[in-house]
Amino acid sequence: MLPNSALKIANELIRERIFQGTRVSLRIASDSMRPLISSGDHVLVERADQRGPRIGDIVLHQRNGELCVHRLLCKKSIGNEITMITKGDACISQDHPLPIDSLLGKVVFIKKPSRKIDLRSPLWKLASFVLTVFSLIEVAVRKAC
Repeated sequence: MLPNSALKIANELIRERIFQGTRVSLRIASDSMRPLISSGDHVLVERADQRGPRIGDIVLHQRNGELCVHRLLCKKSIGNEITMITKGDACISQDHPLPIDSLLGKVVFIKKPSRKIDLRSPLWKLASFVLTVFSLIEVAVRKAC
C-alpha cells in the first residue's frame, strides 16, 4: 500500500492523464464489482464524453481520496450542483451521493485472465442496462424493508 501522500500524487496523475484524453489501465484491488470485475482484473478507463457518463456505465471516481470503480445508478441536480449515486454490483447498498466533479472517467474495457470484454459493444450495453435495473430494484427493496 502506498503512503497517503504518494497515493494522492498517483490519483492526481491518473486524473490528469484521463482529462488529457489518455486512456489509463488500472488493476482492480477489490471484489465490489463481482462477478463482472474481480480483484486482479484490469480495466481501461477513458474520459467521459461531453454528455458525461450514462446511467449504467461503470465509472472511476474518487471517494475519500481513494479511487473507486462502481456502476452509475443515477444523477441528481440539487440546486446548482449535480451529484451521482454509484453502487458496486456485489455491494448490498448504494454509495453516498458524490459531486459529479469526483468523476474521473468511465470503464470501456475489462481484461480478465480468461477473456477481454468491450463494454461499448451492444451486448454489453444491454447487460449493463439489466444489471443497473437489478441494482435499482435491490436498493428499492432494501429501503422498503
